[in-house]
Amino acid sequence: MKTIKLLLIGVALSALVFTSCSKEDDPVTPAPTPITPATTGTAMMHLHSSWGMMSSNFYLDTVYTLASTVTGVPARQIKISDARFYVSKVSFDNNTLGAYLLVSPANMMYNLGSASPGTFTNLSFNVGLDSTTNHSDPMTAAAPLNETSMHWNWNTSAGYKFIRLEGQIDSSLTGLAGEWKNFVYHVATDATLRNVSYSQNNSITVGQTTTVNYHIMWNRFFDGVDVATNSNQHGGGTTNTAIANNTQMVFMPMP
Repeated sequence: MKTIKLLLIGVALSALVFTSCSKEDDPVTPAPTPITPATTGTAMMHLHSSWGMMSSNFYLDTVYTLASTVTGVPARQIKISDARFYVSKVSFDNNTLGAYLLVSPANMMYNLGSASPGTFTNLSFNVGLDSTTNHSDPMTAAAPLNETSMHWNWNTSAGYKFIRLEGQIDSSLTGLAGEWKNFVYHVATDATLRNVSYSQNNSITVGQTTTVNYHIMWNRFFDGVDVATNSNQHGGGTTNTAIANNTQMVFMPMP
């Protein structure tokens, strides 16, 4: 009888232990994470690189004809090895976004980030950088402001190169290999910052992506510039100021 009582007590204790363990080991289902509804849309900029007529694509290290826009200066062959510029302060009406773009022929799609919803009738942006950003340190900056080839990084006070154009121009009109002349334009200083503005009807929709489309006609940077004669300038001299002034003509809105 005593043996039976001990056996029953053992069974009861085992059941109690098993029940306690199984309760502790049961998985706890976490509360579902609430879904935050979107409140903004995404803005993209499509910049299609062109030369001359907008239907002609532009590629680096390719020979093109630079039509004359200077009295008495003939058309010449040109090939460009480096073509880049900064875009900043993209604004849909009064909605200014914080993206910085380093534009080049190698890339056509640029993410401008989140934008408040609504319709807009004007799009504007800077070619170049505001003074505070221009005189910041590229060594601590995020991309694309950390691109040292677009900055006089030996002297942070010198600032960024807003527009960088390098290549060769046919100096003799013959196209012979030995008669190509190097040119370098590094457009810089606060004074060469330019704003570009266009009337453009579009809208930003919550949770959707809106893309604005432009041609970049790279040849228009050289309007009014005699490249063969004035082939080298850094900073904000007369030739580089002319290049900066051409930025409004460089862009052409696309449907």
